[in-house]
Amino acid sequence: MSPYSDFTCKFRITRGSTKDFKVIFQSGDDISNAESIVMTIKENVTTPDSEITLQKDYDETKSALNQGVMVFSFLPEDTRDLDDGTYLFDIQITVDSEHIYVPCVGEFTVHRNIFFRTQF
Repeated sequence: MSPYSDFTCKFRITRGSTKDFKVIFQSGDDISNAESIVMTIKENVTTPDSEITLQKDYDETKSALNQGVMVFSFLPEDTRDLDDGTYLFDIQITVDSEHIYVPCVGEFTVHRNIFFRTQF
């Protein structure tokens, strides 16, 4: 049994933008003992691991793992070349080789830019 609460999420981002996604365990589970916390994004569940669309580690400077808060920070270059549409993602917390948890699975939607400035 996972010590973390399972839940689903839906994240949305405009292609080529900056955005932080915060995941908070309501129980405030301390996850500071994790070796790694990674978000993996794929086109669909049958996409092989060799064709992962995007993978992000949690942002150490914005997260508070001892309070059950993880932040994943996206920069423009992370999504600039993605097609708009809905992808699938999960968040994997690895404590050690025998304790690997996936507390969050969901949809990651990339929206087309409404305004696209060619010069700044």
